[in-house]
Amino acid sequence: MDRVLLQIDFLPADYRRQYTQQRLRLWRLAALLAAGVLVVAATAGQRLRRASLERQLAALAPQYAQAEKLNAQLAESQLALVRAEAQAALWTYLQHPWPRTQLLDALLRPLPDAVSFQSVTIGREGEPGGQPEAEMGDAFAPAATERSANTVPPAAEDLDELRRQFDRRPTTIILSGRAADSQSLYRYLDQLARDPLVAKIELQSIEAESAQRGASLRFSARILIRPGYGQPGGPQAESDQTRAPAPNADAEADNLARRRPDHPALAAKPRS
Repeated sequence: MDRVLLQIDFLPADYRRQYTQQRLRLWRLAALLAAGVLVVAATAGQRLRRASLERQLAALAPQYAQAEKLNAQLAESQLALVRAEAQAALWTYLQHPWPRTQLLDALLRPLPDAVSFQSVTIGREGEPGGQPEAEMGDAFAPAATERSANTVPPAAEDLDELRRQFDRRPTTIILSGRAADSQSLYRYLDQLARDPLVAKIELQSIEAESAQRGASLRFSARILIRPGYGQPGGPQAESDQTRAPAPNADAEADNLARRRPDHPALAAKPRS
């Protein structure tokens, strides 16, 4: 007959309940201690890392200050460069009106004895009555109240104002005078048309002063001057030549062959 062993618990139920609650409290205390240890370790690690970062930051502070100083110097240099470029562009543009002495020299160098001037008017295209440049001095001074501070250099604003006023109004010369004969006049205008300063010549009128044979001729011509420094189509470098080289023999022969009223550069318009 098999033996049946019976486990009989003689301890009270309250004792076992207290024992279970005591073990739970121990586990909870152990968990709290472990969490506290982790928090302390994390806090210590963060403090160590912060101290290390502060030391690195202190070591980089002089370099950062130097970099900030260099950045400020770079910004000032760039601003100074922008201003200098604007002033250089303005200075270059202010050279664009060819000096009157240079224009007069271009007119007088090829002038023969058979041709003489009665009047020479230097002005700008579109001016009423061919108003001379000297009468437009106020146009070069834009109002100071229109300047925008700290945005565009004043020189750049002046340059923009000058371009608006003069880029579309080229310099012109109106000639009127007398010529002993038409051949001398056409030869003179042909030579003048070859000057680098001259873009185009229009013979506006030519007529004899009297019906007698051999009488002198009265003429009027309009000369369009090429753009100057800083203008579209003008010279951009100091090395640009302002005078044409002396023609060779072939060019001189071609010049003589084309000295007639229908020369392309003359566009003669005789009066009826």
